[in-house]
Amino acid sequence: EEIAEREKVEATLRNNVREKEILIREIHHRVKNNMQIISSLINLSSRDIEDPATLDILRQIKLRIRSMSMIHEKLLKSENLDRIDFKDFLQDLAIHLFQFFRVEASRVGLKIEAEEVSLPLEAGNYCTFIPYVRARESLYWLDKTDSEVGDGSRMDLGFGTEITSHLSRVYD
Repeated sequence: EEIAEREKVEATLRNNVREKEILIREIHHRVKNNMQIISSLINLSSRDIEDPATLDILRQIKLRIRSMSMIHEKLLKSENLDRIDFKDFLQDLAIHLFQFFRVEASRVGLKIEAEEVSLPLEAGNYCTFIPYVRARESLYWLDKTDSEVGDGSRMDLGFGTEITSHLSRVYD
């Protein structure tokens, strides 16, 4: 009788955990979709804007929204719903930034030297901002310089080690 009661409690607990995981995944899915809607609204609004500075600001806002959305995508695909593989995120973020800025691989090299760091969910959005800004500013500078100079120079962009080593000390 005691064993049967224990098995029943364990089954109930497993079921509760599954239900909570489903709800958490649904929340991440909705957040990601809401960010995509916001990005689409920015796209629609930017069609009527002719000022290059304003368009550039809207473009940067969309880029930041996308980087935050990527965290929720990662969590949706992850088995662990409360931690983010930061090295994996850095790699995906770099690829996205290269696509966003239409970077030619022959012109810009990318080297991510990052330790394996698993960040808690609450730190994820904040910690993504550091590499996002660093890479975005470098690629933005390259884009502006190339359009003004056009000398075909090559740039190597590297980040990761100092960021992840600091984060691993803080969050491990």
